Formats: sequence, structure tokens, C-alpha cells
Amino acid sequence: MSYDLNIFVLGQEKPSIFPFSSSITYDLDTPKYDTWQFIYELKGTWYYLGREEDGLYTAMPFCDSNFEISENELPIPHWIKSEEVSYHLTPLKIREEYVKEFKKIVEFFINESPHKMIMLFARYQGGNQEIIQGVISLGEFYELLNSGAILFNICYVIKE
Repeated sequence: MSYDLNIFVLGQEKPSIFPFSSSITYDLDTPKYDTWQFIYELKGTWYYLGREEDGLYTAMPFCDSNFEISENELPIPHWIKSEEVSYHLTPLKIREEYVKEFKKIVEFFINESPHKMIMLFARYQGGNQEIIQGVISLGEFYELLNSGAILFNICYVIKE
């Protein structure tokens, strides 16, 4: 299995370059997910975060999930009734040694958006339903991430 960690910078017309060194890099290829039609209609720039590992560009070196956690312990949105959908919602975990760097990247991209807003989408195989969490503040995003409440296969809209 491989993980994708994508950031969409809302309203950004030209890609940015990190003004700092980072072991987490990005690719500008737009992710190819057939079911995410709403997101693809928005104007902005996609960044696919990752690192090269064993010949594969992936987010696995810096993020992980807990696949053993019970559905009852997860903050699954109340409108999701399908077990097939909820099965693919597991917590996003940023490995401790990358948290500071990850936060720096997220904050950089928020500041690069003319709207001071990004969409963050962590994904692994499965979960082909378009689920978007409405706008949350950056502080709330960090709180949710720290508590295990940011889930793979849900796109989060994050503002300054």
C-alpha cells in the first residue's frame, strides 16, 4: 500500500518553491482520482507531498495510520452510513520526527493562497467517495490531527 498526501492551494495560479530546506518534497502532478469531481473544478495548484523510497515517490516515510482502531472510536461524519465508505476512513498520523516540518509546509502553502486557504487530502487505496470537511481553522486542524481525528480519504478545507 502507498499513501498520497496532497495539498491544493486555492486560487494559486503559479506553483511556489519552498523558501526553506525540507526532506519532504513535492511533485506538481495533479492527482488522478475519477471520483473527486468537485475538487477538480476549483482553481488553484496541486502539490503531491512525498519522498523517494525504494524507487517509489510516496508519503509513507512521514505519515501513517492506525488500521486496528474500531470504527466506534473514529470521528466519522454522521452523514456517512455506508460501512464500505467508513471502512476506508482511518486516522492520519504524521510521524513525530516530521511534525515540525509538516506544519511549516502547511503554513507556507496557506500563506501562498490568495484566499489564505488550502485543501489537504490524505489518501490510500480505497475510499472512492468524495468527502469534504467544511472550512476549519489551522489551529483546529492541528488539534484534530493531534487527537487522531483527521482521517484518510477525507479532504479538509483549512484556513488561516
